[in-house]
Amino acid sequence: MHKSQHSEVIILSPEKQCTFENKWYYDIAQPSHFWIEGRFKVFMNLINQAGMDIHKPLQGMEIGCGNSVVRSELEARSSWIVDGSDLDLHGLQLAKNSKGKIYLYDILEQNPMFKERYDFLILFDVIEHIPDVARFMDACLFHLKKGGIMFINVPALQRLFSVYDQVQGHQLRYVKSTLRRVL
Repeated sequence: MHKSQHSEVIILSPEKQCTFENKWYYDIAQPSHFWIEGRFKVFMNLINQAGMDIHKPLQGMEIGCGNSVVRSELEARSSWIVDGSDLDLHGLQLAKNSKGKIYLYDILEQNPMFKERYDFLILFDVIEHIPDVARFMDACLFHLKKGGIMFINVPALQRLFSVYDQVQGHQLRYVKSTLRRVL
């Protein structure tokens, strides 16, 4: 029997399912793409700076994981288990098998099975899409253990906001002061 190379998607929020209009993004959002590769190197440095041991069995969630490339790369380089969540079923269906689970899940629902479950959360290129960041961050905190860590990546510099951002559904770009204010 042939086993699929893709993760099974656990559907918890079927009514929230959406379709990311720019499906082409998943074709280029691969570990070998220069942007993904460079961002991941920075991410591993941040993990090191935070004093987190990649050999310690921690559990995290990548929120807005899309095709789950960050999750897969992190699990391949650590003892960590990383679940993924998103609302785009197409992207989730492209996620490769790994240790964590994949959920079609709206974190705003704050499902009790996830309450304070995770040692860390990953939000890469997510909050710039969120109109009510305060409500979204409260929902993120529901999922995070006390003392847990959130890793956040956002597009920078509002003066660079362009048609590209509009097409991607970005609400805004950030600088450190605006990111601190919304967080």
